[in-house]
Amino acid sequence: MFIIGLTGGIGSGKSTIASWFREWHIPVIDGDKLAREAVNPGSPVLSILADAFGKEILSEEGTLKRRQLGQIVFQDKAKLSRLNQIMHPAIWHLVESRLKACKDAGEKMAVLDMPLLIEAGWQSRVDSVWVVYVSTEVQISRVMKRDGLKRSQVMAIMQNQIPVEEKLSYADVIINNEGSEENTRRQVLQELSKISEFTWQK
Repeated sequence: MFIIGLTGGIGSGKSTIASWFREWHIPVIDGDKLAREAVNPGSPVLSILADAFGKEILSEEGTLKRRQLGQIVFQDKAKLSRLNQIMHPAIWHLVESRLKACKDAGEKMAVLDMPLLIEAGWQSRVDSVWVVYVSTEVQISRVMKRDGLKRSQVMAIMQNQIPVEEKLSYADVIINNEGSEENTRRQVLQELSKISEFTWQK
């Protein structure tokens, strides 16, 4: 089974491209969803996080207060590294189970939709790394508009991601998403046609 690692910075439009794969009946494994699943109430990972960062990151119902945790780790690189040490193995365990299910179902291809694919060092665990590219300024303007954030807030989020220009050095495929949606879709279909036995149509 051929595994595409789909990644890109915040505001790159990666989620839209992931939705096209689903439209074309290619299974997509959503890394963000698995990250949330890994910290479901009562999970061992959630208990480890509470021990590492304090009980205040848990709500009265036992759910993770993501904003509270984010405020703790995004101001401290050592704590962010500790968070990643806890979360990445747990997420990969879930990824592996999803990939096995796809393979057992006879799927020829699967997509791992992972914003932090390269930050986690997982680029070697997929067959092809696809980086969705837009310039830093386009990222900032899109996220400000989408999420109602200030420029400084977007910049703070981006500081915890590898700059998109650096991500390009890991890419087997670069999808430029600065143009029209039609142009981006055409690029994706062209790349798929190079690796797939199927005939892809718009």
